[in-house]
Amino acid sequence: PQWTPPRTFIFNDSAYSFAHPCIEPDEKMLFFTSDMKGGYGGTDIYVCFNIDNKWTDPINLGPVINTAGNELYPFYSENGDLYFSSDGHLGMGGYDIYKAKQKDGEWITVENLKFPINSSGDDLSFYIMPDQKQGYFSSNRKGGKGMEDIYYFKRK
Repeated sequence: PQWTPPRTFIFNDSAYSFAHPCIEPDEKMLFFTSDMKGGYGGTDIYVCFNIDNKWTDPINLGPVINTAGNELYPFYSENGDLYFSSDGHLGMGGYDIYKAKQKDGEWITVENLKFPINSSGDDLSFYIMPDQKQGYFSSNRKGGKGMEDIYYFKRK
C-alpha cells in the first residue's frame, strides 16, 4: 500500500494537546485524548463522527468515562467496547486499563480489567484482536526489561 502525506487534524489547536488517536474499524468514529477546555480533568477522551467525509466537532465522552484525573489511549474494539487507561478511576496502581460498555449510545459501565492485566505500575495502551481472545498492552510493571514493555495476553 502507498501512504498519503500526513495532514494535521482539523481540530488541532496549539493551546491544547491532542493525542492517542483511534479510528474504529468502519472509520465512522475517531477517538482521541485532549486537555482542551470544557473537560472533566487533566486529559479526557473525545469522539468525532465521520459524516459525509467530514468530522463532526469533538464530543466529550462524559463523566462515566472521564474523571478529574487523566484518561489516555482509547481503543474501540470491533464488538463496541471501549478500552482506555485512567489514573482517575478506582484502580490497582498509577494507570489501570478499563473496559467501558454503552447502551443506546450512552456509556453505562466502566470495568477495571484487574490482575493480571493491571498491576501496581502504569498499565497503558490496550489492544484486543478481533477474536476478543488475545491482544497487547504496555506497562512499566516490575519484572519488565525497560521503562515500558509490551505484553501479550491470551484468554483461557
